[in-house]
Amino acid sequence: SGGQDLGVADGGTNLGTYAVGDIIYADGTTSLAKLTKGSENEVLTMGGSNAPTWAAAAGGASISLVLALA
Repeated sequence: SGGQDLGVADGGTNLGTYAVGDIIYADGTTSLAKLTKGSENEVLTMGGSNAPTWAAAAGGASISLVLALA
């Protein structure tokens, strides 16, 4: 402790601060990174570098669910 961030190898994240909605993900085999929350109507996708990223939700098909009570 002592004000230092605990390294990944020691069970920590090595990240000193977080914000509400942050997502922590592995950005390598021995390191973690954080992704800040997306905006309204964005969805989580995988970027070209195999890292999560936010993107605009694609329009199109919608699914309706109807529940019939017997």
